[in-house]
Amino acid sequence: MRAVALITAGVALVGCASSGETLSVAAPLQTEQFKAQVKAGPQQVLLAPHGAGLSDAQRSAMYQAVTQWRNAYAGVVVVETPSAADADTLKATGHVDQFLRTYGVTGAEVQFRRYEASDPKAPIKVTFPIYSVDIPKCGQDWGDLARSSDNQPMANFGCATSANIAAMVVNPSDLNHPQGMTAPDASRRQVVLDKYRQGQTTSSAADAQSSAAISDAIR
Repeated sequence: MRAVALITAGVALVGCASSGETLSVAAPLQTEQFKAQVKAGPQQVLLAPHGAGLSDAQRSAMYQAVTQWRNAYAGVVVVETPSAADADTLKATGHVDQFLRTYGVTGAEVQFRRYEASDPKAPIKVTFPIYSVDIPKCGQDWGDLARSSDNQPMANFGCATSANIAAMVVNPSDLNHPQGMTAPDASRRQVVLDKYRQGQTTSSAADAQSSAAISDAIR
C-alpha cells in the first residue's frame, strides 16, 4: 500500500509539472506600494561679495546650509566666483572658504569654479548638494471604511507609516542604503579584554551606576 501511495503521489506531481501552468510571483505587500522617493538636488546660497567678510545674515544662511548638507550629504560643495570678479569679490570668496573650513568642511569636500558674469560684483554662488525625500500623499482613496467585501486592506493601508518615517528621517539617503560603520574603539576593547583575562569585572563605572539606579528604582 505504501508503494502504491508513493507511485500515485509521483504521478500527481508529474501531472502538475506537465500541465503547462506557470507559478505566479506574489504581489508586493500592501505597505510596500507607498515607498518614499529619495532624490538628490542642489541647495544654493547666493552671497553678495563683501571684501571685509561675511555679514551676519550671510553667516546665518551659510550655517543653516552647512548643517542641512551634513545631515543629507549628496556630494561636494561647489563655490562659484564670477569671471569678472574684482579684488573685493576674490577676498569674499576667501572668506567663504574660511567659513566652510571653520565648520568642518574639508578641502576635499569643496570645489572652486568660475562662472560667466560681466559684473565684478555678481554674487558668489555656493551650492550644497543634498538628498531630499518626497513624502507619500495619503488619503487619496479610502473606499468603504465600513466593510470590504473581499476582506482586503484599504487602499491607503501603510501609507501613514511610510509618510511618518519619511518626515522624521534626518538623512534621506538612509532610506536607500545604510550608512557605513565607524571605526571601533580599540583602546576600550583592549581594556575589556585585559580585565576579562584577569577575571575582573569588564563593565565600566558608568554601567555599574546605571545598574544601581535601576535596582533602586525597582525597590
